[in-house]
Amino acid sequence: MEPVLPVAAAAGARVDRRPLPARAQYLIAGLAVATAALFAVSFLFHQGSRAGVGTFAVLLGFVIAADRIELYTGRSHDLRVATMPMIAAALLLPAPLVVLCGFAFAAHRWGTDLLWRQRVFNGCNHALSGLAAWSIVYALPLHDGRSATGLALAGVAASAVYAASTWALLVSILHLTHDLSLGEMREELPAVLSAEAGLGALGIVVAALWRREPVLVPFAVAPLILIWTSLKVSQLRQEANVDAKTGLFNARHLREALASELDRASRYERPLSLLVADLDFLREVNNKYGHLAGDAVLAGIGDVLHQQLRSTDIAARFGGEEFVVVLPETSQPRAVQLADRVRRAVAERAFECGRGVGPVHVTISIGVAAFPADASTDLELLEVADAAVYDAKARGRNRVVAAADRAIAV
Repeated sequence: MEPVLPVAAAAGARVDRRPLPARAQYLIAGLAVATAALFAVSFLFHQGSRAGVGTFAVLLGFVIAADRIELYTGRSHDLRVATMPMIAAALLLPAPLVVLCGFAFAAHRWGTDLLWRQRVFNGCNHALSGLAAWSIVYALPLHDGRSATGLALAGVAASAVYAASTWALLVSILHLTHDLSLGEMREELPAVLSAEAGLGALGIVVAALWRREPVLVPFAVAPLILIWTSLKVSQLRQEANVDAKTGLFNARHLREALASELDRASRYERPLSLLVADLDFLREVNNKYGHLAGDAVLAGIGDVLHQQLRSTDIAARFGGEEFVVVLPETSQPRAVQLADRVRRAVAERAFECGRGVGPVHVTISIGVAAFPADASTDLELLEVADAAVYDAKARGRNRVVAAADRAIAV
């Protein structure tokens, strides 16, 4: 699992170079020191009959290849097939080589502008988690022999420890950098754990085959190519629904998603809210700094929405400087809170617009409509929330107005 510090939008990574919070910097520095110290200590452990440099070279190749196979891209992290080679390494290699395999993930997306802090965290996360998995294998007497049962049980334990460790460190860094809580990330946990379990099982198979029939190992990992190919096709389909400037969904997908979520909310009598947001004075930014600066602001708004919203929320650029967000399972008071969080994040952000242009500050006005209190159809929700936006602008802009409050005021 690789964090995005801060989040990169779906349509392509845009690196946010704002300084990390001090606590996040301390965490990354602490992980780096711990990795270096434990790497040195790992030489003190008796390595028994473990494989050596040749096996390490093969597994390192798997690590490099695995880093290119992306299974899942979330709002704040992505999931790759790292678990497979790392579990095999924990079962086959001595501790120092396991650490080196893990830290090789610091080369994630080599040749891109990925920041050093992300590389250090990625490397330390996998190195420490790999060492934790190795430690549980080392501590279990089951793995001392050559039995398939012992290898399988040791591998299952190693997989559980590795997944728990990587997830714990990921949650920690995302909490410090994105203010995401465990509760907000819990929605993604079942999919992540099921993928980790499958990859851990494949790592056990690779280790078993390497011991007995190494020539069969390539055939064991070949299905990953099929998985990657199918995921790329799915990714291309998804990109057809994404707005290129912001990385958010486009209006067509938004309408389909809103209709689907509204149907579900109506069928099961669940709450649903809708935000319509409109940038204030974007035309002035375009006139003063040029349209490229305006595009940079739009891209930044996409980043803000990715950072502030939940993984179940559906955000789209609806046209021009207007954005729409579908909030499933969200009451009107909670929707107003989320909308104000977005509004404050936009107002506090300095948007970098390229050379010759200093940081640009903008604000956003947001209207909130709730189902079923304010409207009963998708078109009515959009109209009611849109009217609330215009009311927010009439009241002075840079504010959130709920349709219910607007009705009272009228």
